[in-house]
Amino acid sequence: MGDDLVIYYNDSIDSDNLAAAMALFKATCWKPTVRMIWILEPRQVCFGLSMTMDQITRCKELIKQHFPSVENPFKTLLNGDIKQQDIDDIKDLTKDDRKILEMAVKPKYGSIDDATLHARLSALDLATCLSEWSKDNPIEVLVDYETLEHIENPVNLHMHHHEELINRTENELKEYYDIMKKVDVASKIKCHLQVGSCDMSANLFSNQFNIALNQQAAKIVLSRSAEFAEFTVVPSHTAQSIKYSALGLKKFGGHCIEKRILGFNCHQEHLKIVTNQVSLEQQYSDKAYSMPDLTSFLCALLPGHMGSKPGFIEVDEQEGDTLLFKKSDKGIPMFDLDGVKELDEEQITAIFESLTRGEVLL
Repeated sequence: MGDDLVIYYNDSIDSDNLAAAMALFKATCWKPTVRMIWILEPRQVCFGLSMTMDQITRCKELIKQHFPSVENPFKTLLNGDIKQQDIDDIKDLTKDDRKILEMAVKPKYGSIDDATLHARLSALDLATCLSEWSKDNPIEVLVDYETLEHIENPVNLHMHHHEELINRTENELKEYYDIMKKVDVASKIKCHLQVGSCDMSANLFSNQFNIALNQQAAKIVLSRSAEFAEFTVVPSHTAQSIKYSALGLKKFGGHCIEKRILGFNCHQEHLKIVTNQVSLEQQYSDKAYSMPDLTSFLCALLPGHMGSKPGFIEVDEQEGDTLLFKKSDKGIPMFDLDGVKELDEEQITAIFESLTRGEVLL
């Protein structure tokens, strides 16, 4: 007869989780015919968020005061059921109270990297306890990282207890608290992004490509844009509005950029490119191509040369997690450039010479 297999699958973050693991361990460790598999289930987290007991108490008081229909303020806080617009509509709030009440709004998840690190620390802590109980016999804890792609965390992450800290050393905690006391890094960063679209019909995907790469990260960054020293976006209609002479680009980028243009823009066969059977001079001397990334960088480095105008967009999250930019008179600053224009070799020369002379906004 084969061994009995028992699988423990739990996030193992709270005391009741660990107590259950302890009971299961005690019930099975002495049975030679029982094999235990310990699997830790990860959770989405946001390391920068947490509330003190005083903040929790005050937040519940504010919920009760401004949302009298709420029967259970703690439950409302734990679930993050308050909407930001509801708080914005309250006019008689002090700055401090508004900040505390906003903790009742459920935030976006942190990065997958943070959730992965949290899971690794939780698994290490579980393994440490199991090892202690087993008198140092070998213990293996597996982590189901793939589940992060599917699960949802119902908890308002402002209420995250940060159980990953309780088993760290004193020096590690001091280092952590020192980091938390530092001024946010975002406030020191001038962020310039080619991202988003004001016209979904012009997109090849349900979201603009750079948003489609990581929709969750895009939502987090765009929703917290005001925290940066400067934050400007270059939407698709601006990034795609300028075409550049192929020969003008080759003048400064040489054969390296010529090969990229021949392959990506001209769709020439690889063998013809590497054997010099095709060239920009021979087949494409009069051609110009859109270079969205180049336009985005130049809008920031040499805005005067590109002719872009300052504008603003607001983000509209549509059905299916599609993020659409809408032009507005407020919101996130953008470089706005309407219409299509073409830069010849002489104009490209003027731009790149300006770059080499240091006439840039850095």
